Amino acid sequence: MRRSGWVSGVTVLQFLVALLLLALPAYLIILTVTSDVRNAPNATEDISGLRVAAAVFIGPALLAFVAWYGLLKNRLWGWWVAMLDHLATTGLMTYSSLDDGWRSIDWESVGIAAMFATMVVFLLLPPVKRFYWESGSSSASVSSPLKAKQQ
Repeated sequence: MRRSGWVSGVTVLQFLVALLLLALPAYLIILTVTSDVRNAPNATEDISGLRVAAAVFIGPALLAFVAWYGLLKNRLWGWWVAMLDHLATTGLMTYSSLDDGWRSIDWESVGIAAMFATMVVFLLLPPVKRFYWESGSSSASVSSPLKAKQQ
């Protein structure tokens, strides 16, 4: 099955999201060695907080790379990993932006949630969904020993 522009675009966007998620922990680790952070009044607390935040983002970054690899190889599981990852991140960021109430919305979290929600919309576009669902089902049926024997 031939890749459409939408499928290629979603694959490239997934790669960029994965790179962004991987760059964030690297940036946080780099911040721990800067003079501004080291000379701050609560330097040890700040540094440990930055390290914890970096560790938290490593998991989603690796998951995003696994999803990208699956999308790149036209696998249905890659579509599912990307979809579930982006849905979970959208939910968590939406909750994070609203956890202090409607009067104090964290607009940075809203922006991040919107980015991941956009990826969910792109994954659900009919040409993208159809491509992965049809390529996933056709590869499963060809690799099935019973189907191969019948052909």
